Amino acid sequence: MSIKKIAVIGAGLMGAGIAAHCANAGMDVLLLDIVITGSKDKNILAKTAIEKMRSEQHGCVLVQEAETLVGIFTEKDMVTRALRPGIDLAATPVSAVMTTEPFIVSPSYPPAFAIHNRVARELRHMPVVEESEIVGFLSVRHILRYIQEDILG
Repeated sequence: MSIKKIAVIGAGLMGAGIAAHCANAGMDVLLLDIVITGSKDKNILAKTAIEKMRSEQHGCVLVQEAETLVGIFTEKDMVTRALRPGIDLAATPVSAVMTTEPFIVSPSYPPAFAIHNRVARELRHMPVVEESEIVGFLSVRHILRYIQEDILG
């Protein structure tokens, strides 16, 4: 018997991982998750994330539940996870294709720490969190601007 299509219920860390492995194996994947209360559009989370990236001209969106950072959805996630064969983007919540537990930095960390981890971990975007509060994100553009203005003068 050959499995050609599967449905995964729950798009959290485990469900998204299972869906990604099955998609990599060439199966068609239907990933099912909870819709935001009161929303009639089951794709509202993914649509909102993509529209926010487009309108703000950023390469990422920080994903929150209440006030807690739960992940980051980046242009790299879009290309490497969301646009894979077998993934139905119209039916896939952002939680299934985002990076969970992203590496974070604090405004109090020295710039060299962020620069080192950007290179060592091959990161383009890092959430900035201070005392459990999301401050923003740090991108390669921010690091290059810092080097140009503050180091090179």
